Amino acid sequence: MLSNKGKVGDVRIISEETWRSMHSHGRKRKDFGLEGLCTEGISPSEFTQGGVNCFRVYPEEPAGARRVRLLRSGFCGWMGYGGSVLQWHPGLHVGFAYAPTLWAWYDPANTRGAELQYRVRRCAAELRRKRKGSKEDGEEPEKP
Repeated sequence: MLSNKGKVGDVRIISEETWRSMHSHGRKRKDFGLEGLCTEGISPSEFTQGGVNCFRVYPEEPAGARRVRLLRSGFCGWMGYGGSVLQWHPGLHVGFAYAPTLWAWYDPANTRGAELQYRVRRCAAELRRKRKGSKEDGEEPEKP
């Protein structure tokens, strides 16, 4: 529903205006919760007024963190300590949820979920290209 701007099929769950509001006014801040993500510095997060984190690649970000960021670039949503991920990609209209069976306390960036997201994003982009016959909204994601 969130990957389709509030709709499931023909049923509207939340208005598109509410969806846009939920995803607007993102503020990039240092995320001290992810301080241990890499030795080169602190990784930023960009939470919106609706409490949603939008994952983007930042040129000034440390190389180790940038690699993980590339894996989930374009997704919005949340991650949980230990590996869980609940995110969606508005451009590709795909939702993603991952709940590991093994708590990964040693992986604050939830890398296992990010690797899967990268593969889902590649598949979704390829399907959109095949359906539309173009690269619109379906660019191949940059390789980390």
